[in-house]
Amino acid sequence: MNLEFTQEELDFQKSIRAWMRENVPEELERVSALGNMPTKTQQQQWERKLGKQGWLALTWPEQYGGPGWTATQRYIFDIERAMAGAPPTSPFGVAITQAGHPLVFCFLG
Repeated sequence: MNLEFTQEELDFQKSIRAWMRENVPEELERVSALGNMPTKTQQQQWERKLGKQGWLALTWPEQYGGPGWTATQRYIFDIERAMAGAPPTSPFGVAITQAGHPLVFCFLG
């Protein structure tokens, strides 16, 4: 079993890392470094940035507004997000529908 990232995955990782470097506010990094939760406003601003990139519903396919990433790409994104000091998406926002997305697709599709 080969557990190394492919060149394409490494390129993806670089692009995510660069985006995080440019887009994670220092204020959010400080909150995270102290082990605190972001305020509601900070979380909403962060999720708006992710949404503009199409990165809010990470498990969703492109045709339903997600990035259409593989499991490995989602893993890479989550590692880079955490390393950048950015919070995960709110468990009560769009993330709550990620587990039940087949039902959403059934009624939307």
